[in-house]
Amino acid sequence: MQQAYVLDRTGYQATRGAVKHSDAFMDAQDENASPVFYMKSRLYPQTFWVTHHDDKKRKIPLDVRQIVCYNDLYAQRQRHKRAEVLERAEKIIAHPGTYNKKDVEGALRYVKDIEYDPLTGECIETKRKPYLDLDKIKEDEKYDGYYVIITSEMDMPPLEVVKAYHGLWEIEHSFRITKTDLETRPVEVSLEQRIRAHFLTCYVALLVLRLLCKRLNNQYSPEEVIRSLRQYQACSLVENCFRVTYYDDLLKDLGDVLKLKLDRKYLTVGGLRKLVGASKRKF
Repeated sequence: MQQAYVLDRTGYQATRGAVKHSDAFMDAQDENASPVFYMKSRLYPQTFWVTHHDDKKRKIPLDVRQIVCYNDLYAQRQRHKRAEVLERAEKIIAHPGTYNKKDVEGALRYVKDIEYDPLTGECIETKRKPYLDLDKIKEDEKYDGYYVIITSEMDMPPLEVVKAYHGLWEIEHSFRITKTDLETRPVEVSLEQRIRAHFLTCYVALLVLRLLCKRLNNQYSPEEVIRSLRQYQACSLVENCFRVTYYDDLLKDLGDVLKLKLDRKYLTVGGLRKLVGASKRKF
């Protein structure tokens, strides 16, 4: 019943607007462009397991709203990922003994008549010939691009619910950036005030990074901005003469929007001080 509702084209409406920042699926297109995002919703009673005060789980009925979305760009990504998985699956079929379950678990989804050692996880070559599960592939292809959001928010417009849902990835992305690229952890200090100062520095750096991405119209990811800025260095040639060793398109665009002269190949000490001073202006 649920699958039938998802695949039934009745009720879907084309929706304009960047529901997901990473897709920005319609904003840059003109009025005559074909929409690539569709959605529909319905009220649907469901039953949920809830732990009560006596620590026992009981089923309770709850009215929720189901929001079904179709994103053509998401469908393209799913097809691309499946093609990679199927490529691995074909390699497993050709040489089962060279793979193990841990390394190719995703690909085994589409392989039938494959056996593996329960202790080592290694795929075992047997008399049975492994083959692609074409029915499973066909079944999965039907749902490319679709996803469902379930919410108890009855008064909130469905589009706003979808926007809020897709905003969650930016929070997760920010945590990943602070942990890996900005090296929030491990914390190498022990005094409380220094720990607070460390995290404050990281969060300020994240804020500046997000503002830079915004000024660049989100054409570059935060990781790309960090990578380019870290490589933008100058080495000393002779006294009072430095040569810039790295420059790319991102730095060009950044210099344009911030009105900084980042394209100079050679700088003096005075030029470096002016560049640092100019970078501290409000942007």
